[in-house]
Amino acid sequence: DGSIQFPELGPISVAGDTFKEVKNRLKNLVNNSYVGVEIDVSLAELSAKKITIIGAVDKPGVYLVNPFTTISNSLAYAGGISDYASLRTIKLIKPWGEIHNFDLYDLLIKGERDGDITVGAGDTIIVGTTTKFISILGAVKRENVYEYLDGENVSDIIDFSLGFAG
Repeated sequence: DGSIQFPELGPISVAGDTFKEVKNRLKNLVNNSYVGVEIDVSLAELSAKKITIIGAVDKPGVYLVNPFTTISNSLAYAGGISDYASLRTIKLIKPWGEIHNFDLYDLLIKGERDGDITVGAGDTIIVGTTTKFISILGAVKRENVYEYLDGENVSDIIDFSLGFAG
């Protein structure tokens, strides 16, 4: 569940932390809480998480994924996305109903990983559909077909293509 049970200190939340961060935090807790005690932290076994991936993917279904799988990584388990899939309207629904919206363009075009969160056991990923595609050709750095959302304009599409060439 993303936490470590530690005697006399109680549960310690480590979800989303790197192994190095967890190791350092535990060492600091032990140093501050106990006298003459040292801790050695190692990782022996990882447990898979069961998630559901549905919508505009090639193979919708239930998958066992590794504990470090993110929303974008999950799409490979389902065989990738369909031609009519929206890269901009991907939803992650937690078992208790919390919804996280993910725009894959943030990662693919802007290089931002903040929204590409780690999936948890029982999560459902829904890849939406769209027909809102536009081709940009000519004097731009990256010619391609892009998906647009309501409210976006020509300037946004040019930004997706990395601006004007030359």
